[in-house]
Amino acid sequence: MRILQALLFASLTLAVGCGGSVGGNASPDGGAGSSGSGGNSGGTGAVGGSGAVGGSGAVGGSGGGGGVQCGNVTCGVGEYCCNESCSTCAKEGETCAGLDCGPVQCGNVTCEQGEQCCDPTCGLCAPLGQGCPALGCADPGEPCGNVTCAPGLLCCDPACGSCAETKAQCIPMNSCNCAAQNAIGQGECFGFFGFKWNGITCTQVTGCSCVGSDCGKLFADGNTCLKAHDTCPQLLD
Repeated sequence: MRILQALLFASLTLAVGCGGSVGGNASPDGGAGSSGSGGNSGGTGAVGGSGAVGGSGAVGGSGGGGGVQCGNVTCGVGEYCCNESCSTCAKEGETCAGLDCGPVQCGNVTCEQGEQCCDPTCGLCAPLGQGCPALGCADPGEPCGNVTCAPGLLCCDPACGSCAETKAQCIPMNSCNCAAQNAIGQGECFGFFGFKWNGITCTQVTGCSCVGSDCGKLFADGNTCLKAHDTCPQLLD
């Protein structure tokens, strides 16, 4: 009987001990378990953090932030200056080997292949890699009809774009409009058609009619005719 009571007591003690352990584990160990789960979440967070490493791929993008001055232009985002002489930009990762500037418009002129535009205000070009002249367009020359006299030269006659170093050199220069005008008066009439340049001076064209390709280009008076040919060799009275 005593042995049976002892066994029952031992069994009851063991059950209470296990139950207390389980009951106590429900709270403390549960909290710990929650912490452990949090640890797993933390691990997952670490993986997310590694995603930030993927974000570090933006570092590659930051390598081409754009805004780089390249000759006369500014490269955009994701571009780099490929050829400053040609003002040529290229996308990152692309090579500019073999790129050719080709003809470059420079004001009113077009630079040849292998040249760069130094100053479009006067169409100044220079060979690539040699830099631009220091003076640039400081003395673009004097306009003279359809041409521009070289720096230091004077315009003698804009009608044909003749230039010379001094005014004295302009006087004997045979201008393009010094040729005699083609206009002849015919008939014994007293009609007056105007003054013409005959190659050395100005004379009246009279008669019944005017024959020639320049009849419509005659001058109303002699002074106007002479002034229009003041750069031509003249026979003066």
